[in-house]
Amino acid sequence: ESDHESENNSELQEEEEEQTIQDPKVVTKYKTASEITNRALKMAVDACVVGASIRDICTRTDEYIEAECAKVYRSAGAGAAHEGETIIKGIAFPTCISVNNVAAHFSPVDADEDRVLRDGDVCKIDLGSHIDGFVATGAHTVALGECTGRKADVILAAHKAAECAMKMLKPGAKSYDISLAIAKIAAAYHVTPLEGVLSHQMKQYIMDGNKVIMNRPTIEAHSEPCEIEENEVYCLDIVMSTGEGKAREAEQRANVFK
Repeated sequence: ESDHESENNSELQEEEEEQTIQDPKVVTKYKTASEITNRALKMAVDACVVGASIRDICTRTDEYIEAECAKVYRSAGAGAAHEGETIIKGIAFPTCISVNNVAAHFSPVDADEDRVLRDGDVCKIDLGSHIDGFVATGAHTVALGECTGRKADVILAAHKAAECAMKMLKPGAKSYDISLAIAKIAAAYHVTPLEGVLSHQMKQYIMDGNKVIMNRPTIEAHSEPCEIEENEVYCLDIVMSTGEGKAREAEQRANVFK
């Protein structure tokens, strides 16, 4: 009887064992999702032109992600942890196009919530796909028309900070050192990192893990410092503002939930 219990416990431990990028199969799933995400992101970027409907771009891009995910890991058991299972795949984060002072998460569902892009708009695109719960997100900022002055400053600051954070993100790095680097780059361009934005560790089916890198730590809003470890995956989220760097709730209805 005790041998049977021990055997069951061993089986449970095996089933609950976390899948990480130490496993080549997991790496392949991340790569497959990232390829779909990058193609979808390019599609959305190319569609952001003067006169375009945000709702139409978001809808078409989400449909593309679903269609592309449907083409991979099609047979029963392909890529599944257990024989005979069919893996889940598709949209991990719906396409959002947030314009100008809208920080994030604008993805209109109804026509009366839609907005048409105009010359001078700064469009922040955010989306993600997943294969078997292994998520690849992507984001890009597009300026319609001339991009100079403060508009150019804030876009360059976000770009340079993202590049810096990616280079620093390696085993042994400290989360607050990355946050400090983001702050220094923002100061160089005379802009402000947006408060409340977090770069989360990601795991299978978990987009917002417990370990985070803060875009802008403050006395009021801070997290537990952490060290980056081997085989971890993070979603870097860098947002800059030409204002005071504090977001407030908008009037539009929320359409993105988790």
